[in-house]
Amino acid sequence: MPPIAICSADSCSFRIELQDAKAGTSTATPEKCPKCGAAIISICPRCNFLLLGKLDSERPICPMCCVEIRKAFAARRTRAASA
Repeated sequence: MPPIAICSADSCSFRIELQDAKAGTSTATPEKCPKCGAAIISICPRCNFLLLGKLDSERPICPMCCVEIRKAFAARRTRAASA
C-alpha cells in the first residue's frame, strides 16, 4: 500500500498517493490542498502513523489507533493555537 495524504477539510475529498508504484519514486507532499487551500495530512495527528492505502474519503480512520483523522487534526490545531 502506498503512503497517501488527504485534505484536512471535511468538505474536501482530495487525496494523493505519495509514491508512484510503477516507477518506485516518491511524490512531494503538497503543503496546501490544491482544491480548497486547506492543510494536507500525511500522518495520523494522534499516533504519527503514516497514512497508507485506502481510507474512507468522508470519514478517514487511522488503521493504527482508530482515531478519526480529520477530527484529531482539528483538535491538535486548536490546542496549538491556544498555547
